[in-house]
This record gives sequence, structure tokens and C-alpha cells, in this order.
Amino acid sequence: MPLPIVQDTPETLPPPATALPPAARPRPARVLTAQTHPLGLFVETFGCQMNAHDTERLRELLEPHGYRTVESEEEADLIILNSCDIREKSEHKLMSQLGRLKELKRDRQDLLLAVAGCVAQVEGDKFLRKAPYVDIVVGTDQLRRVPDMVAKVKSGQGAQVENAFWDPADGLDADNAFVGASAQADHNGVTAFVTAMTGCDKKCAYCIVPFTRGKERSRPLPSILEEVTMLVAKGVREIMLIGQTVNTYGLDFPGHSPNFSDLLAAVHDVPGLQRIRFMTSHPRDMTDQLIATMGALPKVCGHLHLPVQAGSNRTLARMGRGYTREWYVERIQKIRAARPDISITTDIIVGFPGETEAEFGETMALLEEVRFDNLFSFAFSERPGTAAADFTDVVPPEERKARLNILQARQRQYTRAFMEKHQDAVLEVLVDGPSRFDPTVLCGKTQQNITVNFTGNAAAGTLARVRVEQVKSNTFFGTLLQDV
Repeated sequence: MPLPIVQDTPETLPPPATALPPAARPRPARVLTAQTHPLGLFVETFGCQMNAHDTERLRELLEPHGYRTVESEEEADLIILNSCDIREKSEHKLMSQLGRLKELKRDRQDLLLAVAGCVAQVEGDKFLRKAPYVDIVVGTDQLRRVPDMVAKVKSGQGAQVENAFWDPADGLDADNAFVGASAQADHNGVTAFVTAMTGCDKKCAYCIVPFTRGKERSRPLPSILEEVTMLVAKGVREIMLIGQTVNTYGLDFPGHSPNFSDLLAAVHDVPGLQRIRFMTSHPRDMTDQLIATMGALPKVCGHLHLPVQAGSNRTLARMGRGYTREWYVERIQKIRAARPDISITTDIIVGFPGETEAEFGETMALLEEVRFDNLFSFAFSERPGTAAADFTDVVPPEERKARLNILQARQRQYTRAFMEKHQDAVLEVLVDGPSRFDPTVLCGKTQQNITVNFTGNAAAGTLARVRVEQVKSNTFFGTLLQDV
């Protein structure tokens, strides 16, 4: 299951940092000698599927400039760490990796080191003070500039920093701002991510997203359809529409049209496409129209990730989520009525400032009531600049950890029960190809986003009927019966 996006925003965004002139940067410029052999590119991705998609874009943008993806850092001429800033742990991992790469760079004077993504967006030039050996710092809205930034470093212009948010007033068309080169690149996979929108206008107290992704901006519908059509022509059979709050798509358009239901219907009509997924949705924007659309369109998969974050109305209000427990449960009931086959997963934060033992108990009761099929759960992590970072009624770290353990233990029971219901069932699986763990076994996913490993012969991109013979913690193992 792909890692979901945590979506939310404080009310005020800090201004983007201004890039330092090369002479003011903390490392002398150097000119790199030209290379005639293919250049090695190694990208390590931290965080959510938006970052995973951005990594794909970076590879596609750099390929025309002679870069080819390599399997190890030692083979690389350019290493990019595509960073995540949602939780403190992710940033610690980033700095740990950089500390290790500093030694590699010391031995390889021609090696370029870049930090992209959310940490780069927030830190800008300040990041060079933490890691002066980094050559490039590039934020989430400036990835298309990476080839030019690489060329400037190589020509001796010093470290390069770009972290301004894209603004329609800068004259760049929305297509390039959203997708870079992705639609034009070769694509060998069965599933592809397609950006529908980016940013978030919610005002949740704990989230760093507006600092890293900015305001909600929807991509024009014709542009999305063009990319989907091109990807299907290249063999893609499943599209994942992505955005921080993807179901708010279109709210920034005049008249709020087209909206997300219209987008789903339009993508559904693309010939040759077999499945549509989307992530991540916000409960406030899970409208009756959208629920009806999910029930009416057979290509829309039977899986929904709908982050609830807490089961206590007081905690939800302090988080700034904008809905109540009762609203959320009603949404779930309507969704299950429209799509009886649906698998519902969620996000939950425990130990939010001020959360009492009784309020944590309300979250546990919500688990019992809804019976999520799986969830992503986190102990609250303070992020500088968010409203919650200033809350003083902090839950002790050891209590946060204890509550997280209790929550996860209970959810494992529910997930196991959900998985065991499929023992001996015959499921429709979209075949990805050979398993990366065992090339003699095929791998694919059900509509409910469950990975199935199975024996038999089936081509990638086809739908296959597989009988489940063994249920594991988060996957099935089975045998191919026949193509659907």
C-alpha cells in the first residue's frame, strides 16, 4: 500500500527564501570536466507518493541530458535526495544520509549532490549552512529547473538554490509547472501516477504541507486527459490521480468546475484504461456527488484512503480538521452503501497536544465502529512553524508511544480479520509482472489495493483471476485460474 499524503495547512505561509548569489554561498565554485560516457543518476525518495512521482519526473527531466538511473550511490555522477518534512524522523534520516554521502563526495570531486523536495522547499539557502557540501537545493515547484541548475554548477557558478512556489503570474504554463516531461517519457509500467492538483488550503494545526507544497492549484482537465491518453498508449492500464487533497480538485477554478467527480468521469472514458485510483482525500470534501460517482464508475477501484486522524471531536477541533466524528462516520456509511466492495484505510495521529486518556479511548472506539481494513498511524511529531508546535499541553513522548502501540495492536487484529475473509476467494488481479522478490512468481493488485503473488502465466497489464491459497499479513499468495 502506498504511503499516503498527510494534508493540511496553517493559515500563513512564510515567504520563500531568496537565493544567495554564488559569491555569497559557503563553498567555492568549481568547474567540472566534461564526460563522454553516460552519467549515473541515483535518486533516493523519502515520504509520500507525491515525492515518488516527483522522483520519476526528475529522472525523466535528466535523461535527455545524458543521465541514466544506476543502482548504487557509488556508480552515480549525480545523487538526489528527494526529501520529506512531514515528520521529524524523516528529516533526521535525510541528514544522516547526507553525513554519509559527505564522505563519498570527499573522495569523488566530480560527484554532484542535490537535495530536492519538501525540506529543500522550506529551508532554501539555509540548508547550505547545514550542509555546505551540497551543490543543489531545489523545492517542490522548481524541479523543471534541475537540468539548468546542474549545468550551472558544472560551469563553475557555484551552489544553486531554487525554492520559490510557482505562480501563474510568472508566465509559465500550468502544464510545465505540474508535470515537467512525464507525459513525453517512455513508460514501462502498468500503473502511473498523474498529478491532478497540488497544495492544500486546509488549516490543520499539525501539518507542514503548506510550507512545502503551497496553496491548492488544480491542473487543467485537458492536460490531465492528454497525459492519461499518452500513458495508456505506452501500456499503462491503471492511473493513480494524486494530490495533497485530491478530492478538492477544481475548487480553485471559476465556478468550481470541473470538479473531482467530473475529472473521474472524464478519465473513466479514456479507451484502454482499466483502473483508476486516487489519493489522498479529505473527509470535508467527500461529497454525496463524489460518493455517487465512485459507485457508478466501474473503473474506479474499490479502495479509499480517507484520513480521520482522531476519534474525539475535541481533538479534531483542536487539529482544525473541520468535521466531527459523526460526519466522518456518516461519510463511511454512505460510501459503503454505494460501494459494498470497498476497502477503507485511514491515517491516525495519537498523542496530539491536549489529548486525554479518555479522548484516546474515543479514537479506539472509532476503530471498533468503523473497522478500517488498514491504517497508517503516527505518534504526534512537532513540526516548526505549525500551530500545534506552540501548544503547551504536550503529551509525554513515552505516553504517545504507548498509545501508538495499543492502537497498532488493535488494528492488526482488524486487518488480519479482513485479510482472512479472502481465504480461498477468487479475485480479479491487475498483473504488474514478475515479483521483485521472486522472478518465477507473478505479482499484481486487487481493486482493494492488496498485493497478490501467484503462480501461472499472464502478461503484464492484463486482468487475471487468482484463487487465494495463503493469507499473509498484508499480501495474498495464490494460483492463476484464467484471464478475465
